Amino acid sequence: MGGLFSSVQTRLTVLVGGGIGLLLIVASIAIFQLKTHINEYHALLDTTIRYERDISQLNLSFKTQVQEWKNVLLRGKDPEKYQKHWGQFTTLQNEIQSQGQSLVSKLPNDESKKLLEGFLRAHAAAYTKYEAGVSAFKAADFDASVGDKAVTGIDREPSKMLSECTSFISKQASEINAETNNSSANVVFWSTLLVAGFGLAIIVLVLTTLKSSFVTPLLAVLKHIEVLSQGHLTTRLHLNQQGELGELNRN
Repeated sequence: MGGLFSSVQTRLTVLVGGGIGLLLIVASIAIFQLKTHINEYHALLDTTIRYERDISQLNLSFKTQVQEWKNVLLRGKDPEKYQKHWGQFTTLQNEIQSQGQSLVSKLPNDESKKLLEGFLRAHAAAYTKYEAGVSAFKAADFDASVGDKAVTGIDREPSKMLSECTSFISKQASEINAETNNSSANVVFWSTLLVAGFGLAIIVLVLTTLKSSFVTPLLAVLKHIEVLSQGHLTTRLHLNQQGELGELNRN
């Protein structure tokens, strides 16, 4: 093994090759870590965006349902239009409850789930009051003011809960984005630091090897040649070296 690494060329090749190999390993780990963070970020972001979209759709359906209630009050004297708008109101009630329950089962156990569950409870309770309101509306000979009074402000609390749920999820998306950016920045920082450290170490080792295995012995040879030039031909050169310069010493 000593003979294998006695050559200066072999030592430099091993040092440089090993150093480049280490740099490639560090770079590969860094790329893998960054790719992992990016994939996690995309997965979380896609999920969060989907939740936001579903809740926004739920909110739109709820606003459409409230508008159908207003259509009942405005056009309810016409039996055909009453059946149309009240039927659409009831259909939207069932759709919102079904879609909301499906979304609740997908949401994580955090504030967004609590807010959506609260919305569904408030929405279900409101329907009972809307039924009472439409009964009062018909009993008052389709007087819109009577029906409106029976449900005044009833849609505010459910709508507020949906808005808060959307805001919470949006905030989560921002936090995920910030956390991923920080993690990626840390990976880049430490990877750069390691690459720079390994690069510096390789340079130091190469220079040290060149000095001990080539420069210092070469200076000794030059000094010996100077001694020989002064007529001291019996002086021998003693180099504790193997490889190329050791062969020169033996010859």
